[in-house]
Parts: sequence; structure tokens; C-alpha cells
Amino acid sequence: MGFLPSWIENHLPDADEVFAYDTVKLVRILDRRLGFVYWGIQALVAFYMIVIVFIMNKAYQDTEKSTGWMLTKVVKPQISHLGISWDAYDRITNPGESGAVFVPTRILITRGQTQEDEYCESPSHP
Repeated sequence: MGFLPSWIENHLPDADEVFAYDTVKLVRILDRRLGFVYWGIQALVAFYMIVIVFIMNKAYQDTEKSTGWMLTKVVKPQISHLGISWDAYDRITNPGESGAVFVPTRILITRGQTQEDEYCESPSHP
């Protein structure tokens, strides 16, 4: 090097060793059986990831049990598309699960149903 005194140059690492690096060597192996094993394993991993994990188990979705309270207030009276008011049971019944919201999507009519000595808001029921 020549810049530095010899006692400093003797204690420094060799520049070729400091700036040396490794490279990857690619080798193409022409063996049909080994190729079948390689691509078979690749196909099994892809099948497992797509079918088992994503489609069957839906592991990409994060689920968690909800906690706490949610209070709602209905401003207008609840009336069905036929003009029949919901009864008190339909309006205040807890769906049975913490954090759940019950949204009725179907009305089941039972013919001949009566509520003896109880008030029924529906004009279509006796």
C-alpha cells in the first residue's frame, strides 16, 4: 500500500478478504424422476395453501369474540311492508349472543295463532 507505516499495515486485514463475496451457482439437473418429485412437492404445497388453508379453513380471515355492549335506539315505529307492526317480543328479544345484532329477514305466519288475554299490536291477528 505504501500510505501507512508498516506497523499499521501489518495489523490491518487484507483488502481482498474484506471485499470478497459469495455467489450462487445455478445447476440444471436433467433427471425425469427428480423433476417429478420436485414438481410434485410444489403442486402439493400449492394445493394445501389454496384448497385447505384458503378455501376450507378460511385461515386468511381473522376472527375474534366480541366483547362489550352495543345500544341501539329505533326512532320510528317498526312496521312491516304489509303495514303490520312488530310485536314487543320481536323488538326487544336478545338474540342470545354477546355483540350480536338480530336483523329479521323473514316473517313466519302461523295460521290460527292467538294470544289469549294478551295485547297483540297486529290488526290481522284476533
